[in-house]
Amino acid sequence: MILECQYCQAFVNAECIEGYDYSYDIPEAGVKNITGKYELWKCPKCERPFLIDADPVGYLVMFLPPDHRVNASFPEPLRLAYTEAISCFNSKAYIATAIMCRKTLEGIYVEHGVSGNNLVKDLA
Repeated sequence: MILECQYCQAFVNAECIEGYDYSYDIPEAGVKNITGKYELWKCPKCERPFLIDADPVGYLVMFLPPDHRVNASFPEPLRLAYTEAISCFNSKAYIATAIMCRKTLEGIYVEHGVSGNNLVKDLA
């Protein structure tokens, strides 16, 4: 099945690893014994998981959320800049992502008392 991987942002021919069959009823509609299947799939590029709920109507890809936690001890401006960088990346706004990553690095730079006017040279 061709899926867009939320992690590596690529369209891939995902590989089914395992499945679990289930059934359910919708009493208010008088429907009984609808069968479905939860399936665990794997991205062949980055090997991250996809969780799919497949039933007679179609399928729903339920991605496992990426881990973008930020240390609670980070100063608020750094957390906000990093969170905005993640939002930009998820929106495929890659230039804005780079700018927000630079802003995050500059914030770290200031927090550690590094002085200078050339971020590239000072980080090297």
